[in-house]
Amino acid sequence: IKMDGENTTMYNDYIHARSINSGDHPSRNWIKGLWGNINYMLDEDMRLCGENMYAKHTISYDNLESYFLLFSVWNN
Repeated sequence: IKMDGENTTMYNDYIHARSINSGDHPSRNWIKGLWGNINYMLDEDMRLCGENMYAKHTISYDNLESYFLLFSVWNN
């Protein structure tokens, strides 16, 4: 189910929103903190894709288990 968040991709050495050259924004600080706590566990060929739900866009969510909703894991 598509949520009203921001698409985010995490690698072991890099994180980005939407596209690989996305700029910085304060609403991405929480997801960067999460990534900083888990990136050492990601293999070189692995990437995690999910929704960054930290910022409110159009829809407000009240009972999220996390601000990051993982929807796919890629392992080349």
